[in-house]
Amino acid sequence: MDQQHAEPPNPWAPVGAPPPTPPKPRTILIVGISIGLAALLVATAGVFGVKYLTSRHPQPAQAQQAEEITLTQAPGDGRPLKFGDTALYDACSVITIDQLAGLGVSLDPKNSITHEHLDGDVPPGAAVAQSSADSASYCAYVLSNGNRLSVSVHQTPFNTAEDLAFLQTGGPRRPGTPRSEDGVSLIQWNNAETNTQRIDVWKPDLLINIYIDTYHPGPYGTMDVQTFAIALEPLVKSAVSKGPTAPMRHVYSGLLGKVKNPCEAMSRTAFRKSFPAHSGEAAMTEATFYPAAPSRGPEWEGQISCERHNIVPNGNLNEAEYRELHVSLSVRENEQIATEHNTLLCGLVSRPDIVDVVTVTPSVGTGRTCMLRLGSDWTLQFQVGHVGVSIRGPLAEKPTQEERRELLVPAAQAIAEAGLIR
Repeated sequence: MDQQHAEPPNPWAPVGAPPPTPPKPRTILIVGISIGLAALLVATAGVFGVKYLTSRHPQPAQAQQAEEITLTQAPGDGRPLKFGDTALYDACSVITIDQLAGLGVSLDPKNSITHEHLDGDVPPGAAVAQSSADSASYCAYVLSNGNRLSVSVHQTPFNTAEDLAFLQTGGPRRPGTPRSEDGVSLIQWNNAETNTQRIDVWKPDLLINIYIDTYHPGPYGTMDVQTFAIALEPLVKSAVSKGPTAPMRHVYSGLLGKVKNPCEAMSRTAFRKSFPAHSGEAAMTEATFYPAAPSRGPEWEGQISCERHNIVPNGNLNEAEYRELHVSLSVRENEQIATEHNTLLCGLVSRPDIVDVVTVTPSVGTGRTCMLRLGSDWTLQFQVGHVGVSIRGPLAEKPTQEERRELLVPAAQAIAEAGLIR
């Protein structure tokens, strides 16, 4: 049964930051953290006081406001990426932010954009089929009305021909008869059980699923959800007709534009340092970006994250070979502010009911390094210049601090050595 891949709290996150948007359904629940960030922050307040909890610094009379930071999409560089000999479609290129804006539909600036795709070609020998629940690319936007629009791309050989054929049928709950238009089959319907308006578009060896949530009241721009879905159909058909493209790039201006993409930070090299004997290519990434982030005078804070996993037969259902690492980058305006927050986290006094903190020596990066336990799992916290870094590993049954440290420190060292500034 598919369950939501829940994003654990990021201890580097600013107070009042919005919770991360849940990415697409996955077959394994990757959590293990039962104590919320709010509890951690309450404990922090008790130790350090409200001044440091809120991280509000006196602003000099002549201090300038932090530069406004915006997120845009740009076409990917070069040719489309290949899985074996097959070029893959990119989900964020099927429906783009600019196309939504052209329809009068805006995004929620306080919720993340999710983008999953390959970060490079996978050679034929390593291009083994993933599970039917996995997509070759995935993109999700949270709209201004709070509903999510998601795009999933399924293709062979990323998915088996049998799995793709089954997915194209839509199952017994899909009503109506598909239409044939412009060389593709297409159907749209409302699924009351999942509170979604759905569009399926397919041709041999390809299926694109569009989900539009209807949990919150509309409108979608000036449209109701059905009219909105109808307006999306030509965009999907045009993307199919255009053919595969390189993955869309998410580009920040200002401060965040100077920091590496989080999936560059969690590189294949860093992944291999933690999993030197892993199977398959460490080629699949899932990144999150916020269209806007809170600004606190001179200490602007932005958050970006990435999960990287390997390509093994049957994907994350293959517990023996599947591996993943997740990194979160929290960007402050300067190193002093990042250092204060780093000291705040790694200087916490352990409390069994809230948090355990273990200092890691020698430290990684430019500040203190520690293992922080939230619930049943541990994350590694460190600092590189004005960026706070949090790394966690794959789901495990109550891993020990020593086990997690041994796994995560090699990746952290590789990240710190490579640097985080472009």
